[in-house]
Order: sequence, then structure tokens, then C-alpha cells
Amino acid sequence: MDIKVPPSIGFFTLSTRYFTIKTFILKAGGYYSNNTIIILNAKNMYVKVFFLKAFLRTIAKCGVVC
Repeated sequence: MDIKVPPSIGFFTLSTRYFTIKTFILKAGGYYSNNTIIILNAKNMYVKVFFLKAFLRTIAKCGVVC
């Protein structure tokens, strides 16, 4: 499973950034599905769905994962 970024997103070009995002999501117990990031929270038993574009925008604003 790999992250697929639309051409419209140009501020994430380093593979290290992709690796950081992937590691963070996998540690959070999530997985990728096409352009959707799904994070499962086992403690609260609910599912959060993040669309890739909005997720990357949020990280870009913060500089790091908040």
C-alpha cells in the first residue's frame, strides 16, 4: 500500500516526507485506500476518514504532524 498524490499537490515532493506520513499513520493504526487515509482508533472503536488532499494540507500548514 503506497500513498498516491495527485499532481495538484506540489509541496510534498520528498520521499522522506511520504515516509514520515506513512509511519505516523501506520503507528496510529491506520491504512491507505486509494486517495483516502483511514485511521482506526481501537480504544474508542471509531473510524476516522481523511481525504489525502486535506490531510497533506493540514500537515503542510503545521510543518509537522500536529
